Amino acid sequence: TWKAIGLGPLQATDFLADNLMAILFIGITSYFIFSINKRALDRAKKDIAERRVAERRSATSRAFLERSLSSIPEGVLLLDERMRLSYANRSILNWLGCDASELIGKRLTKLTATYLLPESDRLIRKNFLNRIIHGETIIGAEIYLKDTEGEARTLSLTGAGVSNSEGAIVGGIAILIDLTERKRLETQ
Repeated sequence: TWKAIGLGPLQATDFLADNLMAILFIGITSYFIFSINKRALDRAKKDIAERRVAERRSATSRAFLERSLSSIPEGVLLLDERMRLSYANRSILNWLGCDASELIGKRLTKLTATYLLPESDRLIRKNFLNRIIHGETIIGAEIYLKDTEGEARTLSLTGAGVSNSEGAIVGGIAILIDLTERKRLETQ
């Protein structure tokens, strides 16, 4: 049969050996590639499973934190690195008579112009934001909020910058305590 294609016995042996070597090389290479890909796929599956577990834990922790902050009778605001509101607890929302969707993502200076009396808005713009950005803490500054009835509500503001592990300010937090009733009683 080798003679039919013009090969002699030595050429036929070389041809067969070359083809067997090629088949062997392809087989071994395919095995290693499959083995490497399988290990990579297994590793990827494990990484995805671990990430899903971490995401579930993160979501659980976030939900717990939000429930905790919402149960505090004082107002709590969280700001991102651009000083946009990223969280407002139930007390703040009740004082303002709005939903979180109306506040979240808006710059603090836009919100203070809307919800604070002018002198308090100026205090926040000139003092509070600058101090937070520079990592300082503010304790007990009095500000005046326009509540849902249009009345001035006296609040004590405590705030601080939030830093990352390298010490850079990546946001801020403000705690607001309603002093309105106490101030009214002091006036009487």
